[in-house]
Amino acid sequence: MARLTLLLTLLALALPATALAGSDAGALATERYYESYGTDPAPVVTETPAVPAATGRGGPSWLGAAGIGAGLVLLAGGLGAYAARTVRPRRVGA
Repeated sequence: MARLTLLLTLLALALPATALAGSDAGALATERYYESYGTDPAPVVTETPAVPAATGRGGPSWLGAAGIGAGLVLLAGGLGAYAARTVRPRRVGA
């Protein structure tokens, strides 16, 4: 079990590094492809009146999110404690 955990940990650390290395080459290839078309003339900019940004709230508050997170942690701990009490240890020997 320890070997499997070590293997999965190494994979979790190695896979993102190899993905990042491969994505650089792909990004350079994409950049060269788009550069082959040249540059477009500058777009025509028209003056439009500035619209103020909306000030309404778009989601839960930070305090609410922290409270929900703490509640989930307590729920997981409670379920773990309940599961630990329901497992019956095996008797060794006769």
